Formats: sequence, C-alpha cells, structure tokens
Amino acid sequence: MGAVPAGGDKACAAWGFFTVESWEAPLYRRLGASAFDTLLRLVGWERLRRGARGFSGTRASLARLDRATREAEYSHLLLALICLGLAVGAFLLRAADAGGWLLLTAVPVHLYPVMVQRSLRWRLQQLGVRD
Repeated sequence: MGAVPAGGDKACAAWGFFTVESWEAPLYRRLGASAFDTLLRLVGWERLRRGARGFSGTRASLARLDRATREAEYSHLLLALICLGLAVGAFLLRAADAGGWLLLTAVPVHLYPVMVQRSLRWRLQQLGVRD
C-alpha cells in the first residue's frame, strides 16, 4: 500500500499506536489472521509484494520490514474507515444491501491485513527491531 503521510507515522508513534501489546497476537491468531496470511502466500501475494517491502531476509533489513508493516497497517486502517463511512452513507440512503456488502468486504480486505501486520510487528518487537 502507499506510504504513511509526512508526520503521520511520527504522530501515531508518539502515542503508541504502532506498539503491539502482548495480548494482541494471540487474539489475532484466534480470529484467523494466520489463516489469512497463509491464504495470501498460497495465492502469491507475498511473493508479489516481497520487493516492495524491502526485506531481504537479513537482520539488517528488519527495520525496513518494521516500517513496511506500519505503512501497510496505516493504509488499510484508513481505507477501512473510508469503507465504513461509505457503508454508513449507504445505510442512510436506505441502500442496506450496498452498505452490507461494503462492510462484509472491508473485513477481509482491510481488517485482516491489519491483524497480519500487527502480528508480524509483534514478532519484530520481540527481537527489539524498530525503524
């Protein structure tokens, strides 16, 4: 996804938004984030995005991977909020079918990627990696 807007990353980091708490990773696993991650690997998404993430598999590139998880999380959360706004608008216009579809598609398309990114960043935090 796109980069975090100038200052957005620092502002979010200042109040700990990107810090993953120890209870989050097990919750995301129970909600199916690891299954979603496996699905992304099976369809080839991870292979397609590997170059954009800047992770070469070395310890030196872990900070770049940390940054990439925050960029993806921020983008997906922003898009989820836009979908939520559009769904609310659809419900207000009495187009419940359109609002329902927007909400149903926003979960796998935006919220599961956020859970996957936060789970990965929790593992990076355990290693002491920080961009």
